[in-house]
Amino acid sequence: MKYIAGRGLQKVNESNIHIGSYFDFSILLNSAVAFINHGGQNSMMDGLAYAVPQIICPGKVFERKYNAEIIEKNQAGIQLTEKNFDAENIKKAITLFTENQTYSEKAKKLGDSLAALGGAATVIDLIECMFSGAIEGRFVGK
Repeated sequence: MKYIAGRGLQKVNESNIHIGSYFDFSILLNSAVAFINHGGQNSMMDGLAYAVPQIICPGKVFERKYNAEIIEKNQAGIQLTEKNFDAENIKKAITLFTENQTYSEKAKKLGDSLAALGGAATVIDLIECMFSGAIEGRFVGK
């Protein structure tokens, strides 16, 4: 099955292609072989959280290109440029992911490493510590 989500897209439900403005990817990624995305932070993190190898076409946005390079460097997926983002290269990537479990294993390892950092709760704790230190006229870490 293929799911394509995006604003302004006409809803389609064919036999194996579903297009709509929203899908619950937390359900879909549990059984996905690959996650094709643009390399944005949320998409990349979702792919890692569910240990799904990614096919990233980042375009010309620096953050997305950087994210795609990191995913590829860590063997948790591959990146495709606008020029090679086509059916043939997508099929090759999916075949690679299904024949070589390293990509899923590396995606899981990265996802587990990120989860161990504590996520939003850790960020909030750090901000609170910094803020309380500033109120008391101290600098955190000095």
